Amino acid sequence: MVKNKGLTLTDEASEKVGKYFERMYLSRTDTFGNAREVRNAFDRCFERLCTRTAGMSDDEYARSGKILTWEDIVGPEGTKEISVESVMKELDSFVGMETVKKALRDLAEEMRFQQRRMEFGGKAAIRPVNIILTGNPGTGKTSVARVLGKLFKAMGICSTDRVIEKSRKDIVGTYANESDKNMDKAVNEAMGGVLFIDEAYNLAPFDDTGHCSDSEGIKALERLMVRMENDRGKFVVVCAGYKDKMRNLMKANEGFASRFTHRINIDDYTPEELTEIFRRMAEGQGYAFADGSLDKAMKAFRKLSVEKSGKDFGNAREARNMLDSVLGNIGTRVNALPDDQITKDSFFTILPKDIPFEEPKVATEEECLAELDSLIGLESVKNEIRSMLDEMRQRKMDSEISGGQFTAIVPDHYLFLGNPGTGKTTVARLMGKMLYSLGVIARPDVVEVSRADMVAPYLGQTAPKTRETVDRAMGGILFIDEAYSLIQGRGDNYGNESVTELLKLLEDRKGKFVCIAAGYTREMTQFLDSNSGLKSRFTKTITFEDYKPEELMEIFRLYC
Repeated sequence: MVKNKGLTLTDEASEKVGKYFERMYLSRTDTFGNAREVRNAFDRCFERLCTRTAGMSDDEYARSGKILTWEDIVGPEGTKEISVESVMKELDSFVGMETVKKALRDLAEEMRFQQRRMEFGGKAAIRPVNIILTGNPGTGKTSVARVLGKLFKAMGICSTDRVIEKSRKDIVGTYANESDKNMDKAVNEAMGGVLFIDEAYNLAPFDDTGHCSDSEGIKALERLMVRMENDRGKFVVVCAGYKDKMRNLMKANEGFASRFTHRINIDDYTPEELTEIFRRMAEGQGYAFADGSLDKAMKAFRKLSVEKSGKDFGNAREARNMLDSVLGNIGTRVNALPDDQITKDSFFTILPKDIPFEEPKVATEEECLAELDSLIGLESVKNEIRSMLDEMRQRKMDSEISGGQFTAIVPDHYLFLGNPGTGKTTVARLMGKMLYSLGVIARPDVVEVSRADMVAPYLGQTAPKTRETVDRAMGGILFIDEAYSLIQGRGDNYGNESVTELLKLLEDRKGKFVCIAAGYTREMTQFLDSNSGLKSRFTKTITFEDYKPEELMEIFRLYC
């Protein structure tokens, strides 16, 4: 065709055109037109050539008017070179998402190894890539999918960085055989690139027993499985959604699950990360922050993160909502000013009072220390608390904004060991105030509980009861008095269920609350030995010694 038109190719076009048709072949579908596809490609190429040369002079046309360039063949979008390094740099600019960044770096390294192996004569061993992407609302699943399109093109997995986004409404029809046809259409559209299906479990909603009554949805899912098998390596499927619902979908259809090579979960944003997202959003619109504004915003996000959880927590949307509220507050504030006091800064500087958050009234760090010192005796406890505060203060200093990024302070969990009446509960309440004053926890409240609040009398009820108790303490301190009573002997299945659930929550909700387990030294030692996970969760111990005779006398005088 090129020869028949009297055309020639540039050196670059001659070098790359073979790969172009190789990708066309590898991306072919059941409707592939063979020679007709070549004719269509040439027609598009010739049209671009005519457009490019339309404004040339006769001399210019005589010199280069009949030379096809690489851009004529693939179009301007096709000439864009994407490197793995540039894509990873874009991904690194995202706030948080450390698990995603690591997973994609590992994948890039795997592909690089296989490609280098092939260069040295190794047999092709690059397996098709399909990904399950999970996370709560607002964690950036769609943004990650779009980056994946670029990354897969850069790695040679895909021939284009195109990401085709679909959901149930685009695929599942109301008429017979409509759904599998729509799925075919979606797959054909994504050939050579990425098919991104958001909330994939909505295609065929399965209940907890693995049953689905949606016949059209099942047809769509089955058709996708067929295309993933028949067109292996020709396109990438990324299915996204909530972690629990995606897990149910995979359990209900093992054949579907087996076609996915990678599973990546995007964690909820921390309050520190939300503050950074909020800062970027505001500064992107030209706003600056007065002293104290970002600190107050972080406290607001801490409160939000403990008041909401799971699917109720909007993640980056919470930052967007915060900014909308702030801008509304700025408008109200500026409108109340006399005209002669209004400046540009009035409009574009976010003040602490613009942040929609009311701080609980709580003692300052100095007042807390004074209250601690007023306690009779407990010298070793006071020293431990002061040492803890010094450490927290240093960690807070280390976590100040560095390079525009916040770093979270993750508080420890504590063991309070000692006999009755040695001040364990009093010091726990004081710690709530201290940790809040340092900004380590979101609220100063101490929720005081015992076995009765965590262990239920019937099988299967204890874990939910323990979760409800921990939920009440989110953002503050959970104080478990006589914690050893949770397990009353080896045969206490209910108590063991509570401890198992507590350990899981201490890990899953790390940094969102502080747990203090208190009790007699000997019994608490036995309690720790009952489950190997306890010692690794409770990393700090404060021992409350018995009062000395003179200290008891002083306490007696206080009551007189």
